[in-house]
Amino acid sequence: MLGKWEELIALRQRNGLSLEALSSMCGLSQEELFRLENGLEEVNELQLEAISEALNVSPLALLGIETISESSPVEARLRTQGDLDLDLKKAINFGLDFINKIEELKYLDSLG
Repeated sequence: MLGKWEELIALRQRNGLSLEALSSMCGLSQEELFRLENGLEEVNELQLEAISEALNVSPLALLGIETISESSPVEARLRTQGDLDLDLKKAINFGLDFINKIEELKYLDSLG
């Protein structure tokens, strides 16, 4: 068992949709949706696309993955959810230090 698909359940309920209504909107059977919601079946790309289109959300949002815009601070773009591997933490810190050094050099260069 994969675990309940909380994002799908929440979005469907927030939109006041029954399994039957969502089924007719996305072209998947009620049984398929039930199995996906309850973690009895893993979603495939076509199913994900159909459901996200029917609910008018991005596939990433439906999977619970936050998207961060390019205008967000570098730290926010590098942030990930959950525990980070030590090597990944080191790489992120190195990248942030590197960017800070570049900004410092730009500032010093602007002074003349």
